Amino acid sequence: MPPEALTFEKDSLASGAQPTKVRMMLQEMFSTHLISKDLINIKQTLTGKSEDEWKDTVKFLQVLHKDENNVVHVMHDSDEEVAATFVQMERERKLYEKYGKLL
Repeated sequence: MPPEALTFEKDSLASGAQPTKVRMMLQEMFSTHLISKDLINIKQTLTGKSEDEWKDTVKFLQVLHKDENNVVHVMHDSDEEVAATFVQMERERKLYEKYGKLL
């Protein structure tokens, strides 16, 4: 990706532009092809999360995890940063069990 495209992308996302619109503009202006998910990830990296928001998230996940019928799995990357969070609540698990019977 040309440096001008990268600068445009970061400036647009940092100012609050929608990733799907930035994606279309990058294609038109620089013939650069990125998926929206990549742009969303870049936007999240630029804006970050406040410490309070992370604390609230952790508290919420801990409450869900206390119920043994829920599944909560947090994956970390090699730098021990959170890479993904998977949550399946009891009612979702029960619905999933019934899904095979419906077909």
